[in-house]
Amino acid sequence: MVNLSKEAMLAFNQELIQCIEELKSTKSSLEEQIVAEETEKSRLQHEVERMNVRISQLNESLGKKSAARTDYERTIQETESAYMKILESSQLLLNMVKREAACLDQTLSSSSSNSSSSKSNPETARRKHSREAVNCLDDNVTCSKPMATADHARRKKTSDIAIKM
Repeated sequence: MVNLSKEAMLAFNQELIQCIEELKSTKSSLEEQIVAEETEKSRLQHEVERMNVRISQLNESLGKKSAARTDYERTIQETESAYMKILESSQLLLNMVKREAACLDQTLSSSSSNSSSSKSNPETARRKHSREAVNCLDDNVTCSKPMATADHARRKKTSDIAIKM
């Protein structure tokens, strides 16, 4: 080894220095890449945290809105149900009022025909009127106004025909 010349030693030395410089350059390049990747990693972690917070906020908002939607659905169903009951009650009331009005009309017409006969013989008209006092029956609704038997029979027959239709 001693036989090596100074020139060869200088060449080895130069080559060694060049290799060390290349290693330092590669290390420096890796350090820059590491810093860049750590910066990107940190940025992404912050973004993930921000997104997790946003997801949490959205989940909370969705929960509240879903509960509100359920409440709206329940309220709508209850309101529609109550509305249908009101409509049914209104229809029943209308039918009852129509029946009562018809009974009153028949009573009135019966009274006016009886009043003309009562002028001739009041006692006979009173007995006839009390015997012919009949209840108007339609669809299980009763009005207890007196009316002539013939009028009641005609009205009952008409309502039976209407029900069959």
